[in-house]
Amino acid sequence: MEDTLKLILTEMKEIRNDINDIKNVQGALTSNQEEFKKQQFILIAGQKRIEYKLDKLNTNVITSMGDYTDKIIHHFDDTAQVLNKRIFKVETELEGKSRQ
Repeated sequence: MEDTLKLILTEMKEIRNDINDIKNVQGALTSNQEEFKKQQFILIAGQKRIEYKLDKLNTNVITSMGDYTDKIIHHFDDTAQVLNKRIFKVETELEGKSRQ
C-alpha cells in the first residue's frame, strides 16, 4: 500500500510539473500574441500610409500627364502655324512669279 501511495504521489508531482509547464507556455503565447497585435497594428498603419501615397501619386501622374499633353499639343499647334505661314509665303511668291 505504501508503494502505491508513493507511486500516486510521484505521478501527482509529474502532473503538477506538467501543469506548471503548460502555464509557462500559455504565458509565453499570451506575450507573443500581444506582440503580434502590436506588429499587426504597425503593418496596418504602414499599409494605410502607402495607400494614401499611391492615391496621391496616381492623382499627380494623371495631372502631370494632362499638363504635358497640353504642352505637346500647343507645341505642335505652334509649329504647324509657323509651317503654314511659311508655306503660304512660298505659295504667294510662286504665284507672283508665275504671273510675271
